[in-house]
Amino acid sequence: ILIMCIEERKDKPIILVDSNYHVFINDDFQITYKLKQLTFEIAQVILADSISEGLSNVHPILTVNNNKISSDWKFEYQYEGVYLELLLMCSAGNQVRKCWNTSCGKFFYAETRYNKMYCSHECAVAAAKRRQRIRDKENPNRPRLEPGFKGRKRNEK
Repeated sequence: ILIMCIEERKDKPIILVDSNYHVFINDDFQITYKLKQLTFEIAQVILADSISEGLSNVHPILTVNNNKISSDWKFEYQYEGVYLELLLMCSAGNQVRKCWNTSCGKFFYAETRYNKMYCSHECAVAAAKRRQRIRDKENPNRPRLEPGFKGRKRNEK
């Protein structure tokens, strides 16, 4: 087992990396905001470099069939196709986003709307309910609408 320590400790290391490159972090490890930012910046560079390297043998090609010109991508291995898909997802206006639901945190592809904030309807409802509970806790006597559409004002013309 390969052990990598960030801080020397007598009892056990903070970060442990095994021979399969699985990373284990000690439960009492605290990371500063500055270190989180730096880690995120480094991860972006590493991701960009690895995608670029994986695409080094991928090339666009034009083909002519029945007097029609079409384009395609030439790659030899399946992982190159995955890298190409990652490139297209990341470069299409940053459509890959992180869910705003604090208890979810999944990444999703916002293909339908450019301002989509949640990965699913369930996450959006859970976040709205969480905000409502916070409002109720802050001001328990706030005015509320009746259930359904009865309490809502109609736009009369």
